[in-house]
Amino acid sequence: MQNKDWLAQLNDDLSGHDPEPGTDLPAHESVFVIGAPRSGTTLLSQFICAAFDVGYVDNLMACFWKAPVYGAMLSRKLLKHRVITSRSEFGATKLATDPHEFGGFWRSMLNYQDMTQQGECDSASLNDLAVKLDQISKVFALPMIYKVFQLTWHMVEYQKLRPQTRWVWVHRDVERNALSLLKFREHLHGDRSKWASSRPLSADLITFANPFQEVVYQVLAINAWIRKQLAQIDPHLFCEVEFESFTTQPLKSLNTLEKVCGPPSIESGHEILDGIVAGPSGEYRADDVSGVQAAIRHFALDSDLHAPPI
Repeated sequence: MQNKDWLAQLNDDLSGHDPEPGTDLPAHESVFVIGAPRSGTTLLSQFICAAFDVGYVDNLMACFWKAPVYGAMLSRKLLKHRVITSRSEFGATKLATDPHEFGGFWRSMLNYQDMTQQGECDSASLNDLAVKLDQISKVFALPMIYKVFQLTWHMVEYQKLRPQTRWVWVHRDVERNALSLLKFREHLHGDRSKWASSRPLSADLITFANPFQEVVYQVLAINAWIRKQLAQIDPHLFCEVEFESFTTQPLKSLNTLEKVCGPPSIESGHEILDGIVAGPSGEYRADDVSGVQAAIRHFALDSDLHAPPI
């Protein structure tokens, strides 16, 4: 049996048997870090987990995606000294104590088979998710930080269930974001013509001439969707972080994040950010840069540049 097979079997065996942490324990609000893939969600999540007094899903807990309360309890018992290496490779971290995006959990709870946007999520699944996140927060006895993609498509629906939910939206220069997505495609598939990560349903309505147009549209459409969702949420419950500003002025970002994450547990963002490595980026090929720039111009000719069909 392969490693992933036995782990999947373990999750299947534990599914439905998560313990209840205690009805007398208070639940804490969740804080969701959202954004287009390769926009800086991993880096910002690491920063928040290191700079604020919050709970988060680590690589040990992530092994229990169908029994997350057991995973949280095991993590709390075994990982007493939490070290965040602040390193990742295309969103993946290495140490047991490092943050994990918990993709298997989100797919399982929201009935997603892949990263393609679905229509409305059924209310039962969202309610089950809210209950499960409440249980996890009771184990940590702290607000929980989650980097999410699938829930991005159902933000307003979830907010109605948990009105005090908080959101942190990180967005990046479209050109750099799209170029990073091209590299991610090559890393994931060895083929830049194959889609990687979140795919908006509206992409099915577009005839793309090349991968450059796909990745540019991917960034524009996801950001437009998030902007539309946040317009329906109390502005006191979310904040925006520009990736470029975050990496150059971390102290300013600390002040911005305090709005939804509470007071930071450090005085200067630099002591955390100095150790953070965003993963491979490097220089981009000239033909890739020109291709992405041409794609941005292509969508700029359309009045839907800032709000593609969603």
